[in-house]
Amino acid sequence: MSDGTVVNSRGDEGGFRFHGWQSANQSANQSANRSANQSANQSANQSANQNANQIANQSANQSANQNANQSANQSVNQSANQSAN
Repeated sequence: MSDGTVVNSRGDEGGFRFHGWQSANQSANQSANRSANQSANQSANQSANQNANQIANQSANQSANQNANQSANQSVNQSANQSAN
C-alpha cells in the first residue's frame, strides 16, 4: 500500500513498514543517541572517579599526617623527659 501499512493474509493491517527515509532517520537518531550516551557516561564516570580519588587521597593524607605528627610528638616528649630526668 502506498501509505506504508502492511496487510497480512487476513486482509487487516498487521503493522507499519518503514519507508527508506524513516529507516535512515531512525539510524541517524540511534547513532546520535549512542554518541550522546557515551559522552554522558564518560563525563559521569570521570566525575565519580575524581571524587572517589579525592576522598581516598584526603583520607590517606590525613592518616599519614596524623601518624607523622604522633611520631614527632612522641619523639619530642621522650627527649624532653630524658632531659628532665
